[in-house]
Amino acid sequence: MVGLPRLLIGWVAFALCAFSGFDVQAQKQAQKRVALLVGNAAYAAAPLANPVNDATDLAAALKARGFETVVALNSNKRDFNERVRVFADKITPGTVALFYYAGHGVQVGGRNYILPVDAKVQTEADVVEQGVEIDSVLQRLEGKAAAINLVILDACRNNPFTSAKGAGLASIDAPKGSLVAFATSPGRVALDGKGRNGVYTKHLLANLNAPGLRVEDVFKRVRVGVTEESQGQQVPWENTSLVGDFYFVPPSADASASTTLDSEQQRMQLAIATRNKPELRRYLELSPTGKLRTQVAAAYEGLIATEPTRLAVEPAYVRDCPDCPRLVSLGGTRAIGAFPVTVADYDHCVRAQACEPRDVAELGAEKYPAINVSWHDAVRFTQWLSQRTRKKYRLPTDAEWAAAVEEGRYVGEGKAKQLVPFVECRSANGYDRSAAIVSAFPWRESACNDGFPQTSPVGVFLPNAIGMYDWAGNVWQWTSSCADAKKQPCEKRVLKGGSWASPSTALTPQAVLSAEPTLAGSTMGFRVYRE
Repeated sequence: MVGLPRLLIGWVAFALCAFSGFDVQAQKQAQKRVALLVGNAAYAAAPLANPVNDATDLAAALKARGFETVVALNSNKRDFNERVRVFADKITPGTVALFYYAGHGVQVGGRNYILPVDAKVQTEADVVEQGVEIDSVLQRLEGKAAAINLVILDACRNNPFTSAKGAGLASIDAPKGSLVAFATSPGRVALDGKGRNGVYTKHLLANLNAPGLRVEDVFKRVRVGVTEESQGQQVPWENTSLVGDFYFVPPSADASASTTLDSEQQRMQLAIATRNKPELRRYLELSPTGKLRTQVAAAYEGLIATEPTRLAVEPAYVRDCPDCPRLVSLGGTRAIGAFPVTVADYDHCVRAQACEPRDVAELGAEKYPAINVSWHDAVRFTQWLSQRTRKKYRLPTDAEWAAAVEEGRYVGEGKAKQLVPFVECRSANGYDRSAAIVSAFPWRESACNDGFPQTSPVGVFLPNAIGMYDWAGNVWQWTSSCADAKKQPCEKRVLKGGSWASPSTALTPQAVLSAEPTLAGSTMGFRVYRE
């Protein structure tokens, strides 16, 4: 949006939680719980990635906690107001009411507004006319005498409107018996989520089912998790006037609570609360349809996101022509492809009539690795590249491929030498929950969920220390090595690296695959080597 004087715009997910004081004994009793969750993402000018997932995932988590949930996705102003009216009609005295919003939010003159997906905002007057003021929603809830009313402000992305003069939201006072939770400090914005959920909502999902935590402690854990993941750039904040205790999950010592949960649920809630990574992974691998899958996945991915990777090492990439594959130097004239050969790389060879046309990528995306190429196709590409650059290109041997990976295992020298960790879910595109959507393989499901059902663009996952990307997963890579050197002509060639369909055991430098050189498939690609 342009020309917004004094307009502060943030990417916002709202969830206002207001709790009047009552104790655990009152919470034992059957108490009506209702929730309205709104996720707006389909904005024409600035679409968002996470709000729909945030709203639907939080709805599932709250439903498991006894809430009657209503979900509204990509609402215009009329739809939004109608959903709020229906929601408010469900609230009776003593009800626990939760309102959650994920989408764009705007501050004008110290007042906060929700932006429906059909809003076309260029001036402050546009915001006031087309937006929905948060206070108007709160007023409707306050008049219902609910025991608990709900809202969280999650300014979870950077300001996409470059002409705006600020960011974030204004502070909101919490009425008596209420708690207002912000994803970050008022007037500040938060970070984008790189996975399924925004950073704040991801940590909220991860902690929502922790047994025996007061609501203040739930948000305290969320604050710790978000602060750690953002390295202090985003610090969640709450405004509260609670006078009693509220628990999403009552203390486990409470017998009535214990009888409502089976042993698996109790075990996983404890694993979420204690950040038990092995237990969370085991559940995701062995329980693809488990009741707590959404919450466990969010907790697991939150742990993965905070794991250290490596000190940044900027590799010295080289190219022998402007559109040749980028290379990582191995000393002297030797170099290996920084990435598997991409669709764009392969198309240059096809246009030069030196390579056979292939269905190299279902998506047709240039930055994806070229697939459905045989060993013979890969050799023809290297021969064409050699002629074009007057350099000696070929496929690496399996030993040369493995040596390049090994060279990138460490950073530093002498006492400062450090092992580059292999970070689960971030170092390799292997068989995970995304891949399981399109391909059901016999090995157990991975705990990861990278969002790529098959191949990903090259360079998405972490490189080794010399800048070699996609050395684990994405596509198996043809080498020049023969699987059985005693058999000539060579019957099968060696491939390295694993693919998007490979289990974790194949995502190592030692793993090999042998295939006939005429074979081509959606898991096969290649990487070049320069002598």
